[in-house]
Amino acid sequence: YHFCISPSNVSLLVLNNECIMKTTLYIQNLKCGGCETTIINRISALKGISNISIKLQYSTITFEYETKENIDQIKQILSKIGYPPFVEKIILKKKNE
Repeated sequence: YHFCISPSNVSLLVLNNECIMKTTLYIQNLKCGGCETTIINRISALKGISNISIKLQYSTITFEYETKENIDQIKQILSKIGYPPFVEKIILKKKNE
């Protein structure tokens, strides 16, 4: 195993000369094991997604994926079933502040 260069929220692991992309999303409304089961059942049906894990205590979902479109698909499904990802806040300041 060795790691590739990656953006801040994406881990890349090289295995057998193939890059595996992995990311973690913080999601809303994650309360119980039933929520976890619902999410895993819906996400695991997607092509290109593997090794899904959910941590209830942190409200996160971590998974490996093949393309950036896979992340967009997951975000759409999570929102549709009531577990939207948290949106990053961008704070803009005036130059003199």
